[in-house]
Amino acid sequence: MTLPRISIVTPSFNQGQFLEECIDSILSQNYPNLEYIIIDGGSTDESVNIIRKYERHLAYWVSEPDNGQSHALSKGFLRSTGEIMAYINSDDKYFPWAFKTVGNLFHDFSELQWLTSIEYLCWNAQGDPIPGWHVRGFSRSDFYKGRTLGNSKDFLGWIQQESTFWRRGLWEKAGSYITDSLHYAMDFDMWARFFEHAYLYGIALPLGGNRFQPNQKTASGIERYYEEAGRILADYHTRGGSLIKDSAVKVIRYDFRGARWSLEG
Repeated sequence: MTLPRISIVTPSFNQGQFLEECIDSILSQNYPNLEYIIIDGGSTDESVNIIRKYERHLAYWVSEPDNGQSHALSKGFLRSTGEIMAYINSDDKYFPWAFKTVGNLFHDFSELQWLTSIEYLCWNAQGDPIPGWHVRGFSRSDFYKGRTLGNSKDFLGWIQQESTFWRRGLWEKAGSYITDSLHYAMDFDMWARFFEHAYLYGIALPLGGNRFQPNQKTASGIERYYEEAGRILADYHTRGGSLIKDSAVKVIRYDFRGARWSLEG
C-alpha cells in the first residue's frame, strides 16, 4: 500500500527555543511519504542553525523577511505537492502516531475530505503533555453560529489547527489560498471556506497539540482573533442559507471487534 504524500508547512520567526522540538515531532514519525517545508521570516536567533541541521530532510526551506504568518503559509503551500495538507506552528508539536493514522484514513476513505481531533491534549511551555478536553464533533451549524470560538456563550470547543488535515482537492475547491490580510484567524477563514464544500470529520484521538507558553500569538492577540473571525462569520450570516442550519456531526469511530476505523454520521 502506498500512503498518500502529506505536506506539512511550518511558519516560524524567532522561535528557536521551540523549533527543534517541532521539527523532531515531524521527522521522527518516519512517515514514508512526507514533504516538509519550513518558511522562516528572517529570524535573528538560533532558528536558521537549527533548520540547517535538518535541511537534508526538508523538501524546501527559506529564511527571509516576509509579511507575517499568513504570508509565510501562502509561500509554503505554494511550494507543496502532497495530496494531504496541514500546517503547524513552530512552538507546537505532533503526536508520534499522527501521520500514520492520517495517511491510512485518507487512503482508506475516499469520501473523507478533512479531519480533526475531538480529543485534545496540549503541551506546557516545557513541552510536556497536559490534559485537554473532549468535544462531540463539529457541525456546519456549530461553526457558522460561532460555537467554535471561545467568546461564545455556547462554546463547544476549538477546531484545533494542529490536529487538522485536508485533501488538496478540498483546498482547491476553497480557492487554494490563505488570506494574507488576516494575521490571527487565517485558520478560521480556511475552515469557513472548507465547510462550504465538505463535512469535517472528528476523530477521538489526539493528533497534535498547542503549546501554552507566555509569548504565544493567540494568547496575546485573542481579541484580534475574535474580531477577525467575527467579520468572517458576519458575511455568511448576511448570505444566510442551508449551511448555517446543517447540524449533522460526522465522526470517525474505531471498531474494536473488527479492528478498523469507520466513518459515521
